[in-house]
Amino acid sequence: MNQLRSHPRLVRKLQEALGDQLCVALDDSTVVEIMLNPDGKLFIERLGHGVAPAGEMSSAAAEMVIGTVAHALQSEVDTEQPIVSGELPIGGHRFEGLLPPVVSKPAFTIRRRASRLIPLEDYVRSGVMSKQQALTIRSAISSRLNIIISGGSGSGKTTLANAVINEIVKSAPDDRLVILEDTAEIQCTADNAVLLHTSDTVDMARLLKSTMRLRPDRIVVGEVRDGAALTLLKAWNTGHTGGVATIHSNTAMSALRRLEQLTAEASQQPMQEVIGEAVDLIISIERTARGRRVRDVIQIGQRDRSPIDRHAGADFDMLPGNGDDRLDERRDAAWARSGAEITTLSRRHHHRSLRRANEDKVSGSSRAIERHDTPEAEGFARCQVDAETADDCGSNTAANDGCHQGQEHDCMRPWSASRPKRKHGCLHLSESPWLFV
Repeated sequence: MNQLRSHPRLVRKLQEALGDQLCVALDDSTVVEIMLNPDGKLFIERLGHGVAPAGEMSSAAAEMVIGTVAHALQSEVDTEQPIVSGELPIGGHRFEGLLPPVVSKPAFTIRRRASRLIPLEDYVRSGVMSKQQALTIRSAISSRLNIIISGGSGSGKTTLANAVINEIVKSAPDDRLVILEDTAEIQCTADNAVLLHTSDTVDMARLLKSTMRLRPDRIVVGEVRDGAALTLLKAWNTGHTGGVATIHSNTAMSALRRLEQLTAEASQQPMQEVIGEAVDLIISIERTARGRRVRDVIQIGQRDRSPIDRHAGADFDMLPGNGDDRLDERRDAAWARSGAEITTLSRRHHHRSLRRANEDKVSGSSRAIERHDTPEAEGFARCQVDAETADDCGSNTAANDGCHQGQEHDCMRPWSASRPKRKHGCLHLSESPWLFV
């Protein structure tokens, strides 16, 4: 990110170009985003009100805004370099500006920096997350589990990350936090915290390497977006537990696949094992027509270890455990304290032919994914059967057909964290290399 240069003259020039309406909007704590389209139409998103038209802006004024921000960032903007990314000299809000030829006419978006921190209890009170989800998140924090927050653009990932960091500060006030960002958006009230920002010459991977020498207790990354994901995961795996990061992804499951894609940018070797060892909890938040809501809270659980699972000649990569019994104990303690109902999702009977052939016998569990107090995800259904009293559910044709069609079995029941882990289950999902038996 370009370094910001704030000067009274630049600020006045930018205020004049923005106009009174947008300056007032930037001072409004309910404003989330200001958007100018190439056709000159303005739109403003406000909390609780969604996106609404907000008048128009001339191309000349828009070009002046973009040019002034570029000047403040000490960068050039022209037809050869038509994109400006950085922070506004007013309030440090995130700015993205574009000029022709990448757009027909000047356009920009301003993501307003949150002026107040929203605690987890407010998420529960407003119905964005359930009490059980909040309790599970708090238990993960106190047990120093690594948390990934996933969501699409504008879903509220960073705001939720701020709430999680606030819980970290309350739970472990003496911990030293090192926070890495491209744009300053993370809010942290910790007494012992270091905030680092990327620049044109220092990328996220370089910052992460430097972070290891700053004696962090917890490492927080504002957004994982490139091959630096591998460096972060390795840092989390080397004793720096209890970290937080956000990632662009529509669901918790796709967050794992996204991490795999990002690590592939830095390594030709599969990094599923590294991901499985480092990531403990994924929180998925989404923006809907009725507002934002936490869609999933998923734990990456620790079970027996098996490098490869082969079904009818198809190779399925498994995630070996990290062998850290203390970490496993912290995980178990976290879910026991949370009292959350856990449903183990596995990839048993991924193909109908395999279910009919009844080739998947219960042979011990491997690393699995556990969902906490979440609504049903589209595209799959699950069944759970007591391993002691039931045959493999692949032999139950009626149950399989119902499960395949997205219907619940009579045998489907919650699995309490306090109960013995003597279950097996099935999941039908079109593609999911991260779901294991």
